Amino acid sequence: MSANSKANYQITTENKDLSLDSVKSIYASIGWGDSKDYDNEDLLIALKRADAIYAAWDNNGTLLGFAKIFSDEVYHTYLAEIVVDTAWHGRGVGKAIMSKILNDYA
Repeated sequence: MSANSKANYQITTENKDLSLDSVKSIYASIGWGDSKDYDNEDLLIALKRADAIYAAWDNNGTLLGFAKIFSDEVYHTYLAEIVVDTAWHGRGVGKAIMSKILNDYA
């Protein structure tokens, strides 16, 4: 886990059990549909099948954004998605997530 003290959030990599409501809320904030547009079982499968999920959390434990990664850990790593709640756009959250991913996989 790494912290960004200036922005008051942390990036974590142990995130296979993200709150589905939090994920849906972020999707809705960026215009990717409403909560009702996502089936909980399908969303859970999509999250569990990722090789890694990098997430940003504020100091209260609120999910700010996340990225899903698929990798063979030898040659190829794919960024499937990176999303940040619009309330946190422009604060470096996405850059911090990407920096952590590049540090771990590059």
